[in-house]
Amino acid sequence: MLTPDFHIEDLDDTIVIKVKFIGVSASKCDLVVTDSYAKFNISPYFLILNFPFRVSFSNVIASAKGQEIKVHIKKEVSGKWPPPPWEFSDKDELKKRQEESLERLIAFEKEKNEQIQKEKEQAIKESMQKAWDIEKEQRQSIKDAMESEKQYAKDLLTKDDADDLKNKPLFDSTPVASVRSKQVLKVTHTPTIKDIPARYSGPQRNFIVPKVGDASPLWMKQRGDSFFNDGSYSSAVNAYSEAIDGSDRQFVGAFSNRAAARIKLGHYDLALADCNEALSLISDPIINIEIAMMKIRLLSRKTYSLYKLKRYMEAFQSSAEILKYMKDDENIKNDMLQLAALAGEEFKGDRKQEIESINEQAKLKTSE
Repeated sequence: MLTPDFHIEDLDDTIVIKVKFIGVSASKCDLVVTDSYAKFNISPYFLILNFPFRVSFSNVIASAKGQEIKVHIKKEVSGKWPPPPWEFSDKDELKKRQEESLERLIAFEKEKNEQIQKEKEQAIKESMQKAWDIEKEQRQSIKDAMESEKQYAKDLLTKDDADDLKNKPLFDSTPVASVRSKQVLKVTHTPTIKDIPARYSGPQRNFIVPKVGDASPLWMKQRGDSFFNDGSYSSAVNAYSEAIDGSDRQFVGAFSNRAAARIKLGHYDLALADCNEALSLISDPIINIEIAMMKIRLLSRKTYSLYKLKRYMEAFQSSAEILKYMKDDENIKNDMLQLAALAGEEFKGDRKQEIESINEQAKLKTSE
């Protein structure tokens, strides 16, 4: 091995070592600095410098440029050293000194790496805790929203509200509002089938909580309700569409409310499609009053859309479906009579007997 050219500059608190490797890039040099020696190794060069006093191996700055490497090493104790070369006569003592120095360096590096690992683990732990705190807040927010909807559904289905629904006309003559209108409206909130929007299969409906986050289907539906209440029907349609797509097209309440918004915009064909798709998600048998009310609302909006599209026979059939759940509602029966008259020649066969039965009931009601 060859000994490279080197120069040592002894400052008051620092040792500066410059080593030049002819024909070799200094950036590839294997440099080891302990508290008692510095070793430079790059084939075919090798250099080891034993210091007469200890240095701080935690305060070493090395830089390589071309064929030269420059190392600044902090002294443990300030003061000038004797001029180099630094000779040690006892070889065994020197070897022991070097081994002990290397062990201290290895222990220092091990402790440093352990400290870095601890800091990484602490950072990961803090990050996970922060994420969990956010998760808990979001879960609590969804839980509060679910409780609010559940309470609203209970309040909606009181006897007085049920009577109001029965007395409400089937066809609303309210003119179509302009986009983003701010007129004051009285809007009936559409509750979901269960406490939350859900994906389900079969009549028992295995409900699954939607994804968490500000863009969850439940949150998007609530935004749509807010737009609807402000008269911003186009924005409401967009929000309901996001809720539907986010729930794999299984959010019945969002379909129902989007149909209502599209009716307000005069898009009756699109509203009809929403009603049909939502109704296909409700399987018989109907298991509670909340689902029954949802189906009645969808059938009412479907009937109105068919009526506006002049598909009177289909509108009559949709009204007949409502009558299964509201058998004593005179308004529904009167609407069916009007639709039968509008249907004209389309109204034949068994349906004719059905409408005659409704007429007889209406006559009896009048005579009473």
